Amino acid sequence: MCVARGLTKMVEKLLINIRLWCLTSSRVWIIPIGLTFFAITSWLLFMFLPVKYALIGSIGIILTTISIFSVPYIGIILFMCFAFCLPEELEGVPFSAAILGITVLAWILRELNPKEMIKSLQNRLILALWIIMIISSLFAYRREYCLYPLFDFTQLFILYLVTINLINSEKRFHHVVWAIVIIFALLSLKNAAFCAIHGLSRQGGAGGDDNHFAVALNMALPFSLYILFIERNGIKQITAMISFLLIIVGIILTISRGGFIGLCIVLFLFLLKARKPALLVVYLFLFVFIFLAGTLLIPKEYVERMETISGYEKDEAAMARIYCWYAGGRMMMERPITGVGVGNFKEIVHRYNPEIEGLVAHNTFIQIASECGFPGLIVFASLIIVSLIKTSMLRKRLKTIRGGHRLIPFTHMIEVSLSAYVICGSFLSEVDFELLYILIALSVCLGSIAQQIDREFKGSKIIH
Repeated sequence: MCVARGLTKMVEKLLINIRLWCLTSSRVWIIPIGLTFFAITSWLLFMFLPVKYALIGSIGIILTTISIFSVPYIGIILFMCFAFCLPEELEGVPFSAAILGITVLAWILRELNPKEMIKSLQNRLILALWIIMIISSLFAYRREYCLYPLFDFTQLFILYLVTINLINSEKRFHHVVWAIVIIFALLSLKNAAFCAIHGLSRQGGAGGDDNHFAVALNMALPFSLYILFIERNGIKQITAMISFLLIIVGIILTISRGGFIGLCIVLFLFLLKARKPALLVVYLFLFVFIFLAGTLLIPKEYVERMETISGYEKDEAAMARIYCWYAGGRMMMERPITGVGVGNFKEIVHRYNPEIEGLVAHNTFIQIASECGFPGLIVFASLIIVSLIKTSMLRKRLKTIRGGHRLIPFTHMIEVSLSAYVICGSFLSEVDFELLYILIALSVCLGSIAQQIDREFKGSKIIH
């Protein structure tokens, strides 16, 4: 923790120096820098992509850069769009990294105020996790396998820091929540339309990974339901209701067993959190509707696949996961401190079980414990637990703040969404999952927004 605190201060000083340089230097330099960036990026696009995609990409870069420099937090929304909506043929093109870079630059030039940077325990935990990953890479079986996972996590670490500092108002918080709902509702609608035309098949998001997509949908589902009870505008309520149903359809169309278990638990948590009789009636109506519609419309193939959950011994894929868990356990026992190295699990799993090769752990917590050792597991689990505890404590505090009641539903949303991640992550390896770090960042943002509301209320009392 001391190392993490020291590095945090170093980063803050670096940002202060960059900000001072930007304020004291002539803004004329921004134009040649921007033109150089555009020229290099366009050249790379035309070198590695078909002309059609290169032209679209060049136009997109111009529009994206202008949008992000005008309103920097739009970069976070665009990052999510590219992370989950990128066509399969463009997989591997680092659009998300480019957008994040532009967003960081826009934040530094337009909004960075070192004295107002958000500080939280989650910041230190994520930094500590990043340091542990670097250390595990130094002692990895094969260091070359660590490069891409480290780059991905570094990108997520930066995304987290940018998010907690850019989403600094209730309005921006609402916009990001709505963006998550709309993105996943539209993706679910696209998948539903595809299945209606071509027949039932497993559907995914960016890259075509159906299990990965199922986790994202389960985490997005609470957003749509809690928006439904926060909004007072009829059109927005209808949009939230349609999004809620579409996301459920999207989860079903992934035909993911982990996604199905996650959906059942998420719906159950909704019922547990329905304290008001009116909300309970609405929830029950929704669940009865979903059950009846599912009974009539869900194909036989889907039901048969879900039935394999109880008879996992006869399912090869399910047994392969159990073998991976055993292999992960052996890695933990052999290297409890540093692990086998980030990104090394699927490359060396055959050494621990010759029957499986090229598979990840299919359990987030076993994955990180086997690759980063028990220190990595402790810090990663602490990050989620701390976010849940702080969100619960924030809800109690919001009840004492005038105007804070309107933020309370979002605390429930974050808790249910994090629970969905933990449940689905027990069957999938999702350590570097974009939506998790955005969600943890939103929990931090909610706390800072609550402080703003409290200060405004106390300031108005003093004036009166």
